Amino acid sequence: MGNYSSKIIIYSKPINEEDKQKIYRRPEFISKSLTCYPDPKIKTMQTLFLQNTQKNYSSQKLLGTKDQKSNKYYWKTYSDCLKFGTFIGSGILNLSLQTCQNQIQIIKSLDLIGIFSNSREECLLLEYASYLYNFTTVLIDESAKQNTLQYILEETNLETIFCSEKQAQVILQCQNVNKLKNLVLFSQQDSQLRELLGESKFNIYTLKQIINSGKKMNIQYQKVQQDDVFTIIYTPGTTGQQKGVMLTHKNILSTITTFENEKINKNDIYISHNTFHIMFERQMQNVIMAYGGRIGFADHSTIETLYNDIKLLKPTIWASSPYHFEQLYDYINNDLNQLGNTKKMIAKKALDDKLEKVKNTGDFQTTIWDRLIFGKYIQSLGGKLRLCGVGAAPINGDILNFLKSVFCIPFAQGYGLFETCGTCFTSYANDPQVNHLGGIRGNFEFKIKKQTQFNLESLLKEKQQYEENAQIIIGELCIRGNGLFIGYYNQPEETQKVIDKEGWFHTGDIIAMCQNGSIQYIDRIVNIFQLKNGQFIFPEMLENLFCKIKEVQEIFIYGDQSNQEIVCVLVPNKQYLIQFATDQNLYHQDNLQLLCNDEKVKQFYLNKIQEQGISLLNLKKYEIPAAIHLQSNSFFTNDCITNTYKIKRNKAKQIYQDVIQGLYSQLKQHKQ
Repeated sequence: MGNYSSKIIIYSKPINEEDKQKIYRRPEFISKSLTCYPDPKIKTMQTLFLQNTQKNYSSQKLLGTKDQKSNKYYWKTYSDCLKFGTFIGSGILNLSLQTCQNQIQIIKSLDLIGIFSNSREECLLLEYASYLYNFTTVLIDESAKQNTLQYILEETNLETIFCSEKQAQVILQCQNVNKLKNLVLFSQQDSQLRELLGESKFNIYTLKQIINSGKKMNIQYQKVQQDDVFTIIYTPGTTGQQKGVMLTHKNILSTITTFENEKINKNDIYISHNTFHIMFERQMQNVIMAYGGRIGFADHSTIETLYNDIKLLKPTIWASSPYHFEQLYDYINNDLNQLGNTKKMIAKKALDDKLEKVKNTGDFQTTIWDRLIFGKYIQSLGGKLRLCGVGAAPINGDILNFLKSVFCIPFAQGYGLFETCGTCFTSYANDPQVNHLGGIRGNFEFKIKKQTQFNLESLLKEKQQYEENAQIIIGELCIRGNGLFIGYYNQPEETQKVIDKEGWFHTGDIIAMCQNGSIQYIDRIVNIFQLKNGQFIFPEMLENLFCKIKEVQEIFIYGDQSNQEIVCVLVPNKQYLIQFATDQNLYHQDNLQLLCNDEKVKQFYLNKIQEQGISLLNLKKYEIPAAIHLQSNSFFTNDCITNTYKIKRNKAKQIYQDVIQGLYSQLKQHKQ
């Protein structure tokens, strides 16, 4: 074993050591104000955008889209984006496409425009137009179904939606569109869709028509204030009705300012493939623009197309959910296992050496092994990556260390919400400890509110028993600062429920704070339930843990007060499912659902989660499912999971009601 000295990084400290209710900040902000603006003269995104497009980076490339025929990226410069933003904004005003709405929580009326699309160049051009003309963009999740769309249309009274062809089809299927009358398509290539749109009651435009209309007018930019609402973004509604989060220019500027330590610059290229509706994606897009970098859009319809675009674009920065990094980990592991005995032995030695150093010191610097063993994996992602960020959910620490070792770059993970304008906690790239989500960023402070009803102290003692970075406090996370949203659109009662008179946002998330001031996410308060035997279950925490088992892709945990055990619906990792079927000489290997129905397969997975639940995850017996249902399709197929990989519990309970009852019936029969 190497002789390494482990680093201890302090993420937060209390600003009021003597007080009973401690408030924590990043150490360098203990005695100074929280960050707010990148420059005293820049207090709106309009000012920042104009400064960068007219002066700082006017000739630099900003937005890149791949041409499918030539397989090349074509770029718009910063000044091009200013020009198109001006044309689009002028066109919207010329054609009166904005929806003027009075909002009961703020004095000033809002000019709303809806965006219903995947992340693409046109979305950002619309965002830039909104900065210039003080529009408020209403973001609709690209995977939204009819009921969600109808709810948003009713609450906002939107008259115009900018959308892609795929999302236009969803709109056409809606029975009640309220006041919606204008659809602006980014492209119009599907002849069948053109015919359907022609028969609809909507006014149909293309973005090109809006641009042409704006060219004729070139309307003067509108005055923008720091507290003006730049976007309304709807929460996924995992436990109830969706809410429109109102974020201001001040909010987004304060988050941009906290990225100074990442040293983002004009040489950086960011690969954008996450849904535009995810706040940390929009946060990254704005951060890149603020520091003069480039944004290239990738096709994420399949893993193959995504990685092809990454290789072509050669990004320096990549932020994504754990899913894509887990896929990358599986691919590299499988590839290494295909090596001959000698090469495999060398690769294992190389990986073991690097992993030991990463785990002990956080040092992932290049070694001779990287050219010999790992070079081809580095080149498969373009060869220029220097920083990766993991968001939406915690990632397995072993996977994080593995990827740091292979790619010789930092992988930071964090925590954020729509209400905090994206990421508000982040880990340092050189931290050898990976079992946490880092510390508070410079535009926020936090406190931890005790929750006495869930026996959290018992959970805290259990976690302290198994983890080196011991937790010292557990409770509900409360956040306050310059990046905090101003309220939920047209829902003042809901706003008052979560923001108290002192300005603290009660997140509803249970977290544990570690000795070094970092945090660990435990679960949502509304998710926690009690079994018949009195034990409390933290389902999301358990789901995140069970997904560390390599055979598990997705899992939904269920239990209630009328039963003493929990049960689960599990989506197997297809690769390991097929491998098990092959090893066992099972039939129907080409039909994954038939495999999932096979009793031998179900018993294998039940045994796996029960054995590893105790030996690997250190869980109690009551925290491990007693019965299991397997399905081959992802929870995405029945809309039971969000784009940030959170289970929609109410929906999952409805859809799997019969399955759950069947599992409990099986358990009762076994007991008789």
